Amino acid sequence: MPQRERTSQLPDGLDRDRIRERHKLARKWAYLISATTYVPLSQDQLEEQLLDLLDQVLTSLRQEPFVPDVAAEVTRTLAKLNCSGADSIRCTVDVLGKALQRLPEE
Repeated sequence: MPQRERTSQLPDGLDRDRIRERHKLARKWAYLISATTYVPLSQDQLEEQLLDLLDQVLTSLRQEPFVPDVAAEVTRTLAKLNCSGADSIRCTVDVLGKALQRLPEE
């Protein structure tokens, strides 16, 4: 599968622990959200999509001033992935709400 260009701009020089934590979170999110709905992607493809969304969210949270446009884009992407039902949204909020507090600062 060809690599997609990432739409988010994470800082250069992320250390291995931060990268590993982001990948673990995307993997967990993909696993849990796929139990809430049919997702027309392989598990690896879903993880990649969610990692990209996670990167966008993390970048947005560091912006000054905060620009909420990223939330709308994340929502549109989740809808395209068939992950916009009540259970899927609850899963996303649960997973990200808990994990974003624990991710290392970048």
